[in-house]
Amino acid sequence: MITNYWAASSDPTHQAGPALHVGRAHRATLLVVASLGQALERRISSVSRDEAMIIKLLGGLEARTASQTVLSPQVETVLALLAARNNSYVAIADLIDEVWGAFAPKTAVNTIQVYVSRIRRTLQYPAGMASPEIRHVHGNYMLRLDPHLVDADRFMNHVAEARGALSQGAIEDTADHFAAALRLWRSEPLTGVHCGPRLAAYRRRLTRLHEEATQEYASALIAMGRHTEAIPPLEELITSNPYRETAYTHLMVALMMVGRRVDALQTFNTARQVLRDRLGLDPSPELAALHQRVLSGDGPDHYPESVTNSYWPVRQPPGGVVTGEHRAG
Repeated sequence: MITNYWAASSDPTHQAGPALHVGRAHRATLLVVASLGQALERRISSVSRDEAMIIKLLGGLEARTASQTVLSPQVETVLALLAARNNSYVAIADLIDEVWGAFAPKTAVNTIQVYVSRIRRTLQYPAGMASPEIRHVHGNYMLRLDPHLVDADRFMNHVAEARGALSQGAIEDTADHFAAALRLWRSEPLTGVHCGPRLAAYRRRLTRLHEEATQEYASALIAMGRHTEAIPPLEELITSNPYRETAYTHLMVALMMVGRRVDALQTFNTARQVLRDRLGLDPSPELAALHQRVLSGDGPDHYPESVTNSYWPVRQPPGGVVTGEHRAG
């Protein structure tokens, strides 16, 4: 452990055993090494904290437990709702409704209390971290957990940071934060968990945010000229939600930018078929116009600005004043 290694003395030139003469140059070197060691210690601590995850909601529910404990479906629902409302109070009436709906037993209040006690005993926290608590105040419960320890919270924080970076014109940071958010996504949130109305709404909100983040990430990649990298996330987005018309537009542009004109045309045909056969709609004017541009072989200057400029909204003129504003693709 670096902490123990450097804890021998507050003076980094100190060594146990016989006295050791240290010249000025050697002393300076040891001070630098000590500083590097302390910096590395802080970095390791930060990485450990960042990699630790207590509860995962972006897929099947996973929780770090003290043993191979198997939680009942009802306890999973209580844990999921407490985690979804992390650091906010949840009324016991909401927990009861989420678990049983209109068929709550007479013992529902006491049963919820038992479920919460089981969660308290079950969750295991990383060494060196203060154990969070489940507070109980006047019939309300709150899970107090560092947002970095819940994957859904971390996902939403990364998306917020990506959009914040975009507002500052930091396109690379925007892409990095979106990429970090998307790496946390395993599958549909709370897969296999019984979801009442609150968790169902939470799942829909996360799913919409994931779709937005995927498309905005692809937009950032296109803006940086990383067109090949933008193609897979857009294809996955269309697979998960074939009705997201703007995703087809972005994908067609990315395909054209890497010379895949035939694939761009096939993408339009797929979009048109899905919209007509399943929804009875024609492609939007923007998508139809892009199709014509692809047919005529027009270059990027003729592509929709909603795609090509959607992540070049912040311009730095000679005077240093930022102009323009973000337009979602």
